[in-house]
Amino acid sequence: MLKKILYLFIGFLFLTSITKAQITNYKFTSITGGAAAYTQISGTPLTTLYNGSPDTDDGYASFPIGFTFNYNGVNYTNAIAGADGWLSFAASIPNNTTTWVNNLTSGLGITGAGRPLLAPLFDDHALDASGSIQYATTGIAPLRVLTLQFTNELWDYNSAAPTISFQVKLYETSNIIEFIYRQESGAVSATSGGASIGITAATTGIGNFLSVSGSGQSASVSSTVETTNILTKPATGQIYMFEPRYCAARGLTLASLGGEKVANVIFNTINNTSNPNGEYQNFTTKSTDVQPGFTYPISISDNANSYSGDSLTVWIDFNNNGIFEPGERVFGAKGAGPYSGNVTIPLSTPLGYTRMRVRLDDQGSPNSNSTPCGDADWGNIQDFTIHIQLCSPAAESIPPANATACDGGNASFTETANGTGITYQWQVSTNGGTTYTDLTNTPPYSGVNTATLNMMGATASMNGYKYRVSFGGTCTLPNTFSSAATLTINTAAVITTQPVNSSTCSGNNASFSVAATGTSPTYRWQVSTDGGTTFTNISNNANYSGVTSPNLQITGAPFSWNGYQYRAVVTVASCGSVNSSAATLTVFALPTITISATLTSLYPGLTTTITATATPSSASNVFTWYRNGSVLSGSTSNSISVNVDGLGTYTASVKDGNGCISAISNSIVIRDSATSKFFIYPNPSTGKFQVRYYSVNGNVLARTLSVYDAKGTRVLTQTYGISR
Repeated sequence: MLKKILYLFIGFLFLTSITKAQITNYKFTSITGGAAAYTQISGTPLTTLYNGSPDTDDGYASFPIGFTFNYNGVNYTNAIAGADGWLSFAASIPNNTTTWVNNLTSGLGITGAGRPLLAPLFDDHALDASGSIQYATTGIAPLRVLTLQFTNELWDYNSAAPTISFQVKLYETSNIIEFIYRQESGAVSATSGGASIGITAATTGIGNFLSVSGSGQSASVSSTVETTNILTKPATGQIYMFEPRYCAARGLTLASLGGEKVANVIFNTINNTSNPNGEYQNFTTKSTDVQPGFTYPISISDNANSYSGDSLTVWIDFNNNGIFEPGERVFGAKGAGPYSGNVTIPLSTPLGYTRMRVRLDDQGSPNSNSTPCGDADWGNIQDFTIHIQLCSPAAESIPPANATACDGGNASFTETANGTGITYQWQVSTNGGTTYTDLTNTPPYSGVNTATLNMMGATASMNGYKYRVSFGGTCTLPNTFSSAATLTINTAAVITTQPVNSSTCSGNNASFSVAATGTSPTYRWQVSTDGGTTFTNISNNANYSGVTSPNLQITGAPFSWNGYQYRAVVTVASCGSVNSSAATLTVFALPTITISATLTSLYPGLTTTITATATPSSASNVFTWYRNGSVLSGSTSNSISVNVDGLGTYTASVKDGNGCISAISNSIVIRDSATSKFFIYPNPSTGKFQVRYYSVNGNVLARTLSVYDAKGTRVLTQTYGISR
C-alpha cells in the first residue's frame, strides 16, 4: 500500500538516468551519399562567444535541440556548438584563454571539459568571413531532425580560403547521429596538426570515445586509439553515422524511495551485486563466455521492496542486431524474488559479443512495462555483455601436487587444466576433506582465483589441510572440482645432543652420535681432513657405516685419520639443514714390542729370564706372555723367569696406557740342553724327587732305573725309553 501512495506523489517526475551507457554501444557506418546528401539549410545563426566576446575562431554558443534527444543513455534538450568544429552536450563550457585542443580522450583542452562531445571535424578552425553556424529543427514528432550546419570553415584558421562545410544531424526517437561533409575550394593549411572525428562519453579515458581512423569511405572507429592527425578533406556527400545499438529503458522512481531493484545477477561467471542509485544501470563491463547449444543456470535476487505483483524478464540479443526481439526473451518470472531458472543458447547463435538485459518491473503500477525498451513507473534495468564463442570444458591435466612447507614458511599449489575461459576458485578443507570453503585473498593466501595458490607464512596449525580448485568457464559450470592436495607443515630441526670427541687405537673402531628434534629429520655425516676448514659427505664403505643415521660407525680407523673431524648435517624437508658441532677423532698408534732371553737352552738347575722391550716405554704398560700360544696367567710385567720345566716357544704383547695392544712380539724358543750328567733333585730325603737323564748320543736304547733306600734295599726298578 505504501508503495502505491508513494507512486501518486512521484509519478509525475521524469528523471534522466544517472548511470551512463558505454559509448561503444554505438554502431559506426561510413556511407557515400554523393553531392545530394549535403542539403544546405537556412536556419537560425549562432553568435559564438569566447570569454564573453564574439569570436569566430574559438567561440561557442548554446542552442535548443527542439526535441528530447537521448545520447548515450541520457536525455538532452540543449547543446553547445563550437567554431572549432564540435558539438557538446555539457551543461556549460568553462571560460578558457587557450585554444581548444582536438582531444577526444579528455575533453576540450581541459580534462573533462565539454564532454560528452560530438566532433564532426575538430581542429583549430575559424569561420571564414562568409561562414556561419546555423541550426534548424525540421519534421514532425516523433521523427524530427536537428541540423547543425558549419558553413565555410577555414581548416585551420590560417587557411587562405574556405576549406570545408559540414553538418551534424540528430534524429528524434532513433537517436541516430550523422556527420555530413561538403568540400570547399580552399586547401588545408600547412600549419594544421590534423583533426579528430568521433564521439565521446561524459567520462574520460580509454573506452569512453569512438575515434574515426580517417576521412575516407573505408574509415573505421576505435575506442582505444584516437586519431588526431586527419589532414584530408572528407569527400562531398561523405556520411559518418553513429547508431545506438540498444533502446533506452528505465524506471522513473527515485532510488531513495525504494521500488523494484535488482540486487544480484548470477549467470555463468557473472556474479554482480549492485545497490542501484538509478533506474538504469550499465554493467556491460561485466561479461561471461557461453557456447551455442549449452544451457546455463541464472539466478537473480531483488531488494526487500519487491512484492507479488513484480515481474522479472531477461533478454539476450542472440543475432547481435542491437534490438531485443520477442524471440530473444530467455527467462521470465513473476512474483517476489529471488528468481532462478535456466537459459539455453541456441545452436544457431552467431559467435561474438552481444548484450543481455535484465528488467524488474512492478506490474501493479499504472505504467508498468515488461518490454525491453521504454520507461516504467517502478523498476530497475541492468545490461551485461555476453560473449558467444565455441569452447571446450575444463579438463584437469595435471592435478595439484601435495606440498610441504616449514612452519612459518611458504608453499604453493598449482592446477594445470585445459578448457575455454577457465575460472579458478581455490578451496580449503580443515577436516580432512569432509567439507571445503572458498578462500579469499587474505593472509596467508594469494592467487585464490588463479591457477596457482600461494601461501606466505604457513603455520603448524595448517598441517594436514587439503586444497582443491573449483572450476568454472565458458563450457564449465561452477563447482567442477579438481583433485585435492595435502599441505604438510614441518618443524625445523634442532640439535639436542651434539657429537662428542672419540678416540681409538689404530685399526680399531670408533663412533659418533647426534640427536635432533624436528619433523622426520634426515642425517648425513661429513668428515673434515683439514682441521675443520672444509667438510665432505661420507659414503658407506668398509670403514664407515650409518652415514645417514644418527650414529656413525667407524671400522678399523687407521692412524692416518688421527685428528679428523666429524659433524652431522640434519635436514627437515622444506625447513633446510642445520650442522652439528664438529667432534674430533683421536687415533693412537699401536705400541711395538720385542723380547729377548738370557739363555735359550736349559737343563735341570738352570733358569733363563725373558725380557720384553715396549715402545713407547711406560710404567703403565701391561704385558701379556704366551707359551706355545697360550697365555701365561699372572705374568704382566716386562720379564719372566723360565726353567727346564718351561721349555717351549715364548711370545708377548703389550697394552699401553691408551688401551692400545701391540701386535704379538717376536718368538723365542727355550729348549733343553745336551749333557752327560744324571740329575736327581731335590734331595730324595725330603720326599718326592725327580730323576733326569739326557742321552748325549741320542741313544734310543732303553735304560733301567733302580732306586735304593738308605739301607741299600732296592725299592724301585723301571725301564724307560730314551729319546734325548
